[in-house]
Amino acid sequence: MTAVGMEVSKMDPCLFVGKKVTAVAFVDDILFWSSDEAYINELGAKLREQGLLLEQEDDAAGFLGVRMSKTEEGFLEMKQTGLIDRILEALSLDSKLAKNKYTPAEATPLTRDEDGEGPQGSYSYASVVGMMLYLAGHTRPDIAYAVNCCARYMFNPRLSHENALKRIGRYLKATRDKGLILNPSGDLKIDAYPDADFAGLYGHEKNNDPACAKSRTGFVITVADCPMVW
Repeated sequence: MTAVGMEVSKMDPCLFVGKKVTAVAFVDDILFWSSDEAYINELGAKLREQGLLLEQEDDAAGFLGVRMSKTEEGFLEMKQTGLIDRILEALSLDSKLAKNKYTPAEATPLTRDEDGEGPQGSYSYASVVGMMLYLAGHTRPDIAYAVNCCARYMFNPRLSHENALKRIGRYLKATRDKGLILNPSGDLKIDAYPDADFAGLYGHEKNNDPACAKSRTGFVITVADCPMVW
């Protein structure tokens, strides 16, 4: 990329900035932005001259498994329905008989539950958590808290943790067609919104467990009023 005049961003080594084109690379996928498609084609030709094998897609609709489309209002909507279907299949929730849930977690915290009943699921707990983490980190911030709670027990899950994971699955089943809607403002600004509870597990975990006195932090960072990191 640097050989064809693109500069590596100081903020992200996968982001390349040129005078007319901006590109972001992830493993073997590259996404290009420009005010004119001709500039992208010109850059692509230069990259091929450098020996890079490029296979051009029609648009960015399926970049990294994320489907992007415009709503009737002109907003950008990002969805990962394919990944949600894989999660539902892994949890055996792909049947029409599977019940839906309309919140991703219970109101009470998810504890370590060391004395609780052992796992009974026929699926890989760690694999499902991994898929949910990818989903939560790209298009579904609404499940981020619930998934991170389940991820704490990835290597020693109990039945209560499996039930919590299935609840997220039932919530995803009910909201399968929902995604992240972006409506950038004209003001290119960066805002950060952090928050934390105060010893949120106190009274739920064992009193001699240091984890019960720890606070849990959450945040969202927006650019032009659009969530970028959470």
